[in-house]
Amino acid sequence: MKRKLIYACLLAVVAIAPGCRKYLYEEPINNSYDEIFWVNEKAADQSVAGAYHLLRNAIRNENAFFTFSEIAADIYTNGGWNYASLLKGGNFRFGYAPYLEGALWDWSRYYDAIAQTNLALEKIPTIPESGWQDISRRDKLRGEAFFLRAYTYFQVLRIWGEPVIRLKPLQESELDNPPSIPRSSDAEAIKVIRQDIDSAIKLLENNHPEGSVRAGKYAAYALKAHVAAWAHDNAAVIAAADEVINSNEFQLAQDSTELVKLWDGGSSESIFEISMLFNPSFDESSGFFNSILQEPITKGSNGGNMVILGRLFQVYPEVDAYKDLTPLFADTSTDQRYRHLFFKEHQEKIITYPDPARKPDTVYTPIKAILTKYSNVNWRDPKNEVGLYVNNNLVLLRLADIVLLKAEALANLGRDAEALTTAYTVTDLRKGRHYSLAIDGTVKDWVLDERHRELLGEGASFFDMIRTGLLTERIPLYKGERWEQKGYYWPINMRSLKPTNDKLTQNYYWATH
Repeated sequence: MKRKLIYACLLAVVAIAPGCRKYLYEEPINNSYDEIFWVNEKAADQSVAGAYHLLRNAIRNENAFFTFSEIAADIYTNGGWNYASLLKGGNFRFGYAPYLEGALWDWSRYYDAIAQTNLALEKIPTIPESGWQDISRRDKLRGEAFFLRAYTYFQVLRIWGEPVIRLKPLQESELDNPPSIPRSSDAEAIKVIRQDIDSAIKLLENNHPEGSVRAGKYAAYALKAHVAAWAHDNAAVIAAADEVINSNEFQLAQDSTELVKLWDGGSSESIFEISMLFNPSFDESSGFFNSILQEPITKGSNGGNMVILGRLFQVYPEVDAYKDLTPLFADTSTDQRYRHLFFKEHQEKIITYPDPARKPDTVYTPIKAILTKYSNVNWRDPKNEVGLYVNNNLVLLRLADIVLLKAEALANLGRDAEALTTAYTVTDLRKGRHYSLAIDGTVKDWVLDERHRELLGEGASFFDMIRTGLLTERIPLYKGERWEQKGYYWPINMRSLKPTNDKLTQNYYWATH
């Protein structure tokens, strides 16, 4: 019976279908099945494709991707999701998530992907040379597995902190009594992740022949820059970012037409993205992206989360009541992101003046908006507008991100002029606003805002605030004990995870709160 279960589980994974759910461990394929499966290049490719699929599953789960990155960053209002309890009273109550514990507290789905990479990394080298049509693919597939393991562990690190690290599959001798493994420190995890990235860089070609939905060398360099930034290694950020920027393999969107197409899949700016384009056999894209869409983008849907535009684009400045207010509101802005990546709702605002000779003015200001990066909406039956689906990919790493990450590192080193020059390569193409001491404070603050404006909806916002140390300024609730005890990490579900690993411990802040 056990052998049949093991066989079925791997078969499901390599067929790019939902894999068997296990926490931390993927049971090994027994010897007889090894002899059947791990014999050729196709098996190796399927095993790595299975890891991509499991990472995709992890990211999609209950739309938590947007909660971890944007809801927690206080950039979205709460709409139709059952996430209101997390934001109640502005308290960001990560420790109270009714019905969402499996999405927000359980890291099992990420360990499914990690287990698959461990399996691929152990088994691919055992495939005989006679099983390869192109023997050079052996190293390239191993490089992808190293990248995926590094990326997935980095996600676990940023969301929950202190991952449990295991770099090999569970062995047959361990089946009846799996070893319990304590959590690693953040520093130990970063060391392991960096080692995997360096291994990936050595093995990968510049870009994957199948495009940015599979990892190439520059995806690994982009990830290396992000991990270095999390470790506050600014020199390493700049070096890794320059490898990407100077490669000439990628190009920033040059105008609004190119900008709005970045999320259609395979743009010249994309470095790594998760494939979510519509598949007629099983449509999953709509359920994921619909969580940030609503009328009129998606017919009959009014539950999506809305963006608070004021914080991103300074649309509600403090002004002198005697001045003409109209030019100060952002509808006059030339910023292409503001103008082309949001569907805006407006409210009427009556402006009165102390001077009785001047009549009140009426202006219409944007109060909230729908992010339209992922709004390539289509219908299975266009005539009757039935069967709505969204046909976009989820972009995780792109050139603008890496340019602005380099700018952040330069600002951290006190090289403000270089930081601004670097960031303006993105800002000027977007026709955005340059840094102003009077409005923005430090250059570091402005770069963070520019990253928010550029990368909203791409999994960056909350992590950016943690990494830069500006979280407590932007959301004062985190000041003091919560920041010091890393209460920006999410709790882990001890009830479901502890039985499989008795050395597992709760994040300290949530253990005491």
